[in-house]
Amino acid sequence: MDTVPSPASLANAPELAVVGGGLMGCMAAVAAARRGRRTVVVEKRQYLGREVAACDHSFVAVPCNPGCDLRSGLVPGFASLFSDCAAPDELLLSPGLVRQRLQALLESEGVAVLHEAEAVAVSASDGAATGLLLACPTGLAWLPAGAVVDATERANLLRALAGRRHLDPAPATVRMVLEMEVPHGTALPADPGAGLRRAETALELEPGSVRLHPTIRLGTVLVEFAFRSHRAEAGRGPAAAARSRIEAEARARALGLAAWLRAGLPAWRAASLCHLADECHIDQESAAPAADLGNVAAAPLLPWGFSIADAVAAGAAVEALVEALAPRPPRPGGRWRGRCLDLAAEEVALRPSADEALPVPVWDASWDGEPPERLDAEVCVAGTGAAGGMAMLAATERGRRVVAVDANRILGGTHTVGRVVAYYHGHQGGANAAAAEAAGRLAAAAIAAPPPGGLPHALLLDESAALAVVLGGTRVCGARVEGGRLARTIVANEDGLCAISAAVSIDATGNADLAVLAGAATECGDSRDGMLQSFSMWGTEVYPAPHFFSCRCLGDPGVYQPGLWSEHLRAIAIAHRDPACSAHQISPMVTPREGRRIVGEAALTLEDVQLRRAVPDALAVACTSADSHAFTSSDLGRIGGMGGGEDLPVLIPFGCFIPRGIEGLLVGGKAISGERDATSFCRMNADVKNAGYALGAAAAMAAAIGRGVRAVDLTALRQELRRLGVLPEWAFAERPAPSVAAAVARLGEGGPAALCPLLALPAAAALAELERAFTDAPPDEGFHSRRSLLVQALAWHGSATGAAQLARLLHRAMDEGRHLTPPSRRAPRLHQGWQEDDARLVDRLATMAGRSGGQAEVRAALARLVEATPGAGEAVRPPMPYDASRRDIAFEPFANRLLVLAYAVERKAGPELAPAMEELLARPGVAGHHTLLGARTAPLFLSAHREFRLAVAAWRCGAPHGREILERYRNDAHAFLRRTARALLPMPGR
Repeated sequence: MDTVPSPASLANAPELAVVGGGLMGCMAAVAAARRGRRTVVVEKRQYLGREVAACDHSFVAVPCNPGCDLRSGLVPGFASLFSDCAAPDELLLSPGLVRQRLQALLESEGVAVLHEAEAVAVSASDGAATGLLLACPTGLAWLPAGAVVDATERANLLRALAGRRHLDPAPATVRMVLEMEVPHGTALPADPGAGLRRAETALELEPGSVRLHPTIRLGTVLVEFAFRSHRAEAGRGPAAAARSRIEAEARARALGLAAWLRAGLPAWRAASLCHLADECHIDQESAAPAADLGNVAAAPLLPWGFSIADAVAAGAAVEALVEALAPRPPRPGGRWRGRCLDLAAEEVALRPSADEALPVPVWDASWDGEPPERLDAEVCVAGTGAAGGMAMLAATERGRRVVAVDANRILGGTHTVGRVVAYYHGHQGGANAAAAEAAGRLAAAAIAAPPPGGLPHALLLDESAALAVVLGGTRVCGARVEGGRLARTIVANEDGLCAISAAVSIDATGNADLAVLAGAATECGDSRDGMLQSFSMWGTEVYPAPHFFSCRCLGDPGVYQPGLWSEHLRAIAIAHRDPACSAHQISPMVTPREGRRIVGEAALTLEDVQLRRAVPDALAVACTSADSHAFTSSDLGRIGGMGGGEDLPVLIPFGCFIPRGIEGLLVGGKAISGERDATSFCRMNADVKNAGYALGAAAAMAAAIGRGVRAVDLTALRQELRRLGVLPEWAFAERPAPSVAAAVARLGEGGPAALCPLLALPAAAALAELERAFTDAPPDEGFHSRRSLLVQALAWHGSATGAAQLARLLHRAMDEGRHLTPPSRRAPRLHQGWQEDDARLVDRLATMAGRSGGQAEVRAALARLVEATPGAGEAVRPPMPYDASRRDIAFEPFANRLLVLAYAVERKAGPELAPAMEELLARPGVAGHHTLLGARTAPLFLSAHREFRLAVAAWRCGAPHGREILERYRNDAHAFLRRTARALLPMPGR
């Protein structure tokens, strides 16, 4: 492990690191880049433009002189932010467009951006900063830098160097913005001043603070207000949680103001709260401390209610600051300083990051000690999304001392911040229904039609959080394990590092972040190449707009590997570059459908789901169809056998939530243990919320008995969850063990759908019965005859029996031209079940040929099918705008066919298949989809994955073109393809 980076390794270090990606931080970065300095921006959020985008401060005052336009005085490149729309005395900014344009501007200037990074300490030597200690998605990292500009909202870095808190223990003036939607045709009074003043008095708001502003989105009005808060004062809870307490207070007051406007002003009765700023703005009278390091300086701050003149003056000050700030070559040695953190350089172990795609050199950092800041709890909840929020609620209801941590300011994760606010499937009763009802009551006075998620759910979690300690805007960055038990969780926010001790911890990050930091084993994506489901960054409004077409939204632009920081950065950049993204409001977070899954004490399998196996220790259920965007791992999924679109009842064993080999930890959300296709049934909001509540109850029970999560009285816990409806009655019903004989008997009358139970059974149990049935079956080679279905079941389980008939079936389908029939328009989505169209018939026969134990005859049939396949075909876009913008649906009619052939040929790889594969790879549209590492394009991940799998199959057959394609993918932008290609084709000598 390298504890002292060499001078050569620091040669390309940034000359300037700007902490904070707001307007002032971005101005500083652009000013430095235009002076030829290597520059990086460190931003804790997943977006830039804090002053506008986080606070929804989209109104900028302009001079009264109509002919005066000060925008030309801005730092070059920033004038476009202020040019979108003008009200009589204001420029109206677009929060979404500010985010997009800032991202594009920094990219064009060559400025690297490290999103999701909290600067918690400075490394310094000889009176100068040498770099920053960052809390990031992979833990702690060191970023070397020649100089540092602190552009955070309260000079947080300088405060940390001076040992001061993010917020002083004193009263604060808090400013907040909410957005009200007004029905089309409703006329609001031109001057509602008297009514607004009454609202200020009734709600104890600052006099004169309630102001109305138009927005660029037709039919909405911004309402600005301010109040005095005492929640940062000493003695009101842990100082590191003060910001979260104020944010919760601001949301509650916003809800009250919206309700008052609807009830107190007749013209507003039809209005509805439709958006709330991600964060509030906090003013305190104290000044920021001066820097005591020669190459560290603070950027000027824009005041609340800033004007275009303020922006011009601040830009000029930033230019002067950057000009005067001389970078110094980073030197090893010295000390690491943060709030309550002072370490000698030799105490910190550094190792160059293995993440080659990071835009700047970064070192993984660790030390043996712990931060002096401590919080004690009985239950620690990491992540307060659909699972974690309900876990927090359950544990507080049971009187446990809870500390909850979330990277977002607003609680609720995907169900609130991620804007997946509705329910689509799942068991919606139980604690989930009770929470939705309570949230609806909270929001009914302010929101015309409260959805189950969104702001109402966040407000409910705020109420629950009043009984806990909540650290919002806080990142999990470390874990301490003692004797196989997770003892402490290390977290970071503006107040630096903090260690949370807890009897039981719940990892509800959705990506097993805490479990990984604690050393738990995980799986990620498909076992062959790491392919995952797509991510989203929603750009629709949080609440229903008057019409679907009045909202612009971003579909599903790509995939990313959550274990690599560079992949997070790539996903954020792709989402903000996409032209379909909203110009008004965009979700503050990327929403991944799939992340890492723990290796647990038990594992949910697709066979469990398909056969409805009994699970006597089930702690949670799911009741949904497979949420399988983009790609499935199983052959069963590709041929339409994952439930046919119906909602399947799934029982989830308690062991799926317990990481193997670690005590004191439960893992929920999308990270439960199991096969990826099986767990795709378990990630709908309603099911995740009920499961999260069950985990909170289990953690509370384990904390009470003090003996670990494996020692809870599962029988008593299950009965309590049954009483609450978290576990429905069908979770306790007897489920007979699947019978091979009964499944075989159904083949004669069930048609292709009856194959599914046979395919899910273990080969060892099914083959003998299938062999006997095949011998007894009357000769018949119809596609759906009993004998043909038996042949397919035998092939599925690897038997060579009936291989000749299977080959004949495939040849016959091609003779009849069925291989050229596109999928039925009646089944526009992938994996929609066992529809009897020609496309699915051929896909199924090809899949069985690949799995069959037969050799020459099935290879010949597969070779003919490969030769006869023209390619993916011309894409046919669906009419709905959202569906048309998605990239996780293959619109080409034969896209699924190509994947089926890739896996079938790979299993049957042989030189006789090589010529056909060479020809297929040369056909138009099949190849040429790789994207060079570091490219700024938004690659079509489905096309790239399809090409990659075909290339692997061709290479296995000895086709030279297959190897050539794999060589190109060794440096592809998609980490899952890049890493797999390198594993298959290692460099010579390695």
